Amino acid sequence: MSGNWPINPNLSVKGLTYRQWKVDYDPLCDECIARGRTHDLFRSITGLIEETRRPSVRHDAILKKLGGAKDHASFYWYGNIPVVMVEPYGRQDFEFDGIEYLRLPDALAPYGTCNGHETQSLLCVHAVNRTVLDQIRAKIADALPSLPDRYSVSEEERANAKARFGKSEGGK
Repeated sequence: MSGNWPINPNLSVKGLTYRQWKVDYDPLCDECIARGRTHDLFRSITGLIEETRRPSVRHDAILKKLGGAKDHASFYWYGNIPVVMVEPYGRQDFEFDGIEYLRLPDALAPYGTCNGHETQSLLCVHAVNRTVLDQIRAKIADALPSLPDRYSVSEEERANAKARFGKSEGGK
């Protein structure tokens, strides 16, 4: 250990939650309402716990191996296993050295289409933890038939957002 540190310091900083960062900036917009609902379903179904340090030391090791696919990175835990979700634009396949990923189905891909640009949501783990992705895949497969249409927003959801946030900047 170098310097005067008795342990490795985690020098990451506390960041915004996914909801604060990608939903609440325009909470009355249909796109953000759908994104918030989808992210809530994604977390509920997968059992992932969000990590708001940007990024934590363990997540950073994954993030560094993702090259140019780091768009919209968010960080989670599956038990004690770090999971990084990235949401790159397009639908291309990737190869990451030492990293395995699971492409989420559209019904659970939080970012979805943004301003007409299609994205994909990839859950990434170290290759040694690939069984975590199998467990998450099974949970998603069980839930998929009952999920709402990713891009529909009901009047009830709009009313709930309006009641929660009142008059908001932006919105559609």
